[in-house]
Amino acid sequence: ILIGRWNYLLDLEAACESSIENAKEYLVSTPIPQIQFLSIGADEAREMFEDILGFASKKGIVDGQAIEMFIQWFLHGVMHTGFEDISSIPDDINDYWYRNFRPQLLLYKPYDYLGDIIAASGMGKKIGFFPTPMPVVTLMTEMVFKKDKPYDSFNDPCIGTGRMAMVASNHCLDLHGMEISDIIHKACLVNMYLYVPYALGLSDVAKSAMNELRIANS
Repeated sequence: ILIGRWNYLLDLEAACESSIENAKEYLVSTPIPQIQFLSIGADEAREMFEDILGFASKKGIVDGQAIEMFIQWFLHGVMHTGFEDISSIPDDINDYWYRNFRPQLLLYKPYDYLGDIIAASGMGKKIGFFPTPMPVVTLMTEMVFKKDKPYDSFNDPCIGTGRMAMVASNHCLDLHGMEISDIIHKACLVNMYLYVPYALGLSDVAKSAMNELRIANS
C-alpha cells in the first residue's frame, strides 16, 4: 500500500473494465511504481523476524517448522486460497505474531528477508537453497531490461523466493516463475504480496492488452 503498487494494479484493472484500448493506453502512459530493493536487509526487519520466530522456538517449534508456520500464518492473513485454516498454530504464537509482526518495516526497507532466513536455517541447508545475492540479481536484471516496457514478459525457471522477479517488477508486469520446493514457492508468494501484487494474477483483458502491445512493438 505504501509503495502504491496495489493502487496501480487496481487502476489498471479499472481501465480493463472500460476497454482493451483504455488498458493499452494505461500501460503505455502510466509508469510502474518503482522499488529500490536493498542490497542487504535492514537490521530492524531482521531483528523483528528473529523475535517472532524466536518466540515460536521458545514454545518448542524448531526453526524450519517455525518458518513454515509463519508463512502459513501470513498467507492466511492475506486470504490466499488454501490457507483458510490455521488451527494448527498455537493461540499464544498466533497472538504474539499478530501483535509484533510489523509489515510496514518490510515495506519501508524492501528486501527478500525470507530468502536469507530460509537459507540460514537447517531446512534451507537440507534442501540446498542458496539464493543469489541481491546485488547480482539487480545487475543481471538491469542487463536484460534495456528499456522499461510494462507489457514485456518475464519467466524465471528457478524462481526461488522471487528475487529476480522482485527486481524485474520495476520493468514489466507479466511475471512468471517455477519452483520445485513447496516451502520456497510459498515464501515467494509472501514476497509477491508485499512487493509485486500484479505477479499474483492479472485479468484476461490486461493480458490481452499486453500481448497486443508486444506484437505491435516486436
